Amino acid sequence: MSIATKKSAKNTRTKVMTPAATTATSIVSVALASAPTVSAASVAARAYELWIESGMSHGHHLAHWFQAERELSQ
Repeated sequence: MSIATKKSAKNTRTKVMTPAATTATSIVSVALASAPTVSAASVAARAYELWIESGMSHGHHLAHWFQAERELSQ
């Protein structure tokens, strides 16, 4: 079992990445690379609309934000 070692240019500490961590990092990188880019301003505007539509209920800002992201990324 090999262990990959990665050095940061800014930090002299060595990070030891197990094969599972390397695979997880690769999966996340691929998912982010293939995800469409939606601006934070457009997500915020749609989340605001959802908040208005919900009767301006407090405490649901994350639900509105995530719904806006889902809608705009489709």
